[in-house]
Amino acid sequence: MKFYQNSLSGVSQILFIMLFCVAELFGAIPTDSSESKLSKQIRIPSAKNPYFVVAGAGYGVGLNKDVYTSFLINTSGSILNRTLDYYSLGEGTYGSLGFGYFVNDNLSFRVGFQYQKSTIINWNITNSNGKNCGNGAISGTCISIIPAVYITIPGISEDIIPYLGVGALISVPTVKVSAVRVQHDSPLFPNEAFVIEKTDWNYPSELMFGTQFTLGTELVLNKKAVIAPEILFQWAAYIPNSKTLTGYWVNGVDEITTVSSKNITLTEHIASNNTNEAPKESYSYCSLILRLNLIITL
Repeated sequence: MKFYQNSLSGVSQILFIMLFCVAELFGAIPTDSSESKLSKQIRIPSAKNPYFVVAGAGYGVGLNKDVYTSFLINTSGSILNRTLDYYSLGEGTYGSLGFGYFVNDNLSFRVGFQYQKSTIINWNITNSNGKNCGNGAISGTCISIIPAVYITIPGISEDIIPYLGVGALISVPTVKVSAVRVQHDSPLFPNEAFVIEKTDWNYPSELMFGTQFTLGTELVLNKKAVIAPEILFQWAAYIPNSKTLTGYWVNGVDEITTVSSKNITLTEHIASNNTNEAPKESYSYCSLILRLNLIITL
């Protein structure tokens, strides 16, 4: 965990320094010099029309994928872990709405609101004989506030304007996990599979912090509107402190009332014979996002 946090901090610092150097190189940081290199361009929005709104939609491909998760199967109080395929809850659809202000023609600030719905991840577990002995699904959503700084890079033309951005990701994710354990070769029906236990888990909405980096291009439509295709790199991980059992069935019969330990604390150090604790879990929300924005001057 500490390694992940230190790595994230180091990457953020390096990329921020690189972004600052680019800003200095192209004159995006305000100085006492004459008008900026883009001041003669017909740009909307710009320092002369500083306030704008931006709306966008896109799709993200999962990065930094996790290789496992844990779920509880309440049989004799035991805790069972399952190894899964690679997955990231950062994969899915994205929608965003934001407001911005241009300090000058090269430097702007935005506050964005982002909603993400993860692609449902399904898995199957087979035994040594190749028979299915378990399956399940992970799903999630995430609501984020993203304060960010953007730097315009002069160069291509008056109507094609590339830019870089870096923002802090302040999010509230939700995660749901469903799992099924299957028993094979019943004495009565040796060639059939029978569902023995099914569990549903909800994870609390806790704050998640991350970083979002942006590379985009403004394509000027007219004096009021700009479209902006973007590539975004999002780095974040949800590490919950607890989870709650919301459904438990045995042989198709609802047995949730028979479970005494519905609220499970997730910890790195599990006390012996404590059925209220389980190993820490981590859910990646890292992704590479392709997004199309519409920017309108107020």
